[in-house]
Amino acid sequence: MKNADREFEIGDILSFTTGKILSRRGMSGLHVLGAHLAGLSLMTHELGFYSDKLREELLRQHPDLGAVKVPDVCDTQDLETWLSEAESRYGVKRKVSMASDFRTGNPLETFIAMQGRSSRHGNEKPRDGIQGTIGAALGSEEDLN
Repeated sequence: MKNADREFEIGDILSFTTGKILSRRGMSGLHVLGAHLAGLSLMTHELGFYSDKLREELLRQHPDLGAVKVPDVCDTQDLETWLSEAESRYGVKRKVSMASDFRTGNPLETFIAMQGRSSRHGNEKPRDGIQGTIGAALGSEEDLN
């Protein structure tokens, strides 16, 4: 097994816990953290699909981050200012452990399951969190059941 613990920037972690992309590394930061938690690489569509599970695991490890509220940030400078304040309050980096029971499905089956939930069909309301941020067409693990 690879290292079970690894440090991540608070912006990467808060991206999952708040549902807003706050990582200075953008989607790359989300991919690296998601892959660490899952113990395997996740495709971009899988980040949204498993975002609830990833969020729950991060909040299990860092429950104090559940209360973090992100203001509506209008530009890069405002985001940088807010993120610097968050780093002062919550730390620049935090240790994250791999999830011990994270299970994923076949990425193709996940993608196919997500297609039935697409807002392009007019039958889905916008989702909160990472799913809403990345796009309303992203599904959830419930779609596989």
